[in-house]
Amino acid sequence: MINVLKKYWFLILIVFMAINFLGFYLIKTSPDFLDIYEHAESEEVIQKFKTKENIYSIFFGFLFILDCWLIVFIPYLIIKEVFKSKY
Repeated sequence: MINVLKKYWFLILIVFMAINFLGFYLIKTSPDFLDIYEHAESEEVIQKFKTKENIYSIFFGFLFILDCWLIVFIPYLIIKEVFKSKY
């Protein structure tokens, strides 16, 4: 995996940034689901918005996990290189 990162690090960085920008765009444009539930009249519309809310939640959870993974993985690579070069 390290070889893949060394070879395609720039492409991976661009994809990661694109996913983050998409996530922030979705957060900004996402509807206020609580307000929608108050004004919805039919059960079908409420179910549709609940499904959409679940999809947004899954995507934001994935984005959060990906960001946390990157925050932990980059210092790991840096520390590994520092100790590798000293010893």
